[in-house]
Amino acid sequence: MAIPISEYRELYRSLETLTASQSSHGQEMAAIRACQEQMLATQAQHTAILRQLQLHFDLPPAVEHSTSTTAVPHSHPAEPQAPSEAPAEEADPSA
Repeated sequence: MAIPISEYRELYRSLETLTASQSSHGQEMAAIRACQEQMLATQAQHTAILRQLQLHFDLPPAVEHSTSTTAVPHSHPAEPQAPSEAPAEEADPSA
């Protein structure tokens, strides 16, 4: 079955675009994996430092959460935040 040359050229351009996109995505995935590995190494270093500090100051070991190797975004802040308090002048009804 023969196809018109214009359709062939259009399909060929689409194939080139898809190939370039696939290559770009592959490079991005490799960069993401490298970042994940670096974060895991940093986390391991921080854990080792924390354990050394706990031993040095005779502190009980912290409760360890199981961590997986896949990155999952957290929906809560990393550090607990105290609730903001209203200023005293707004809370005072006699003012």
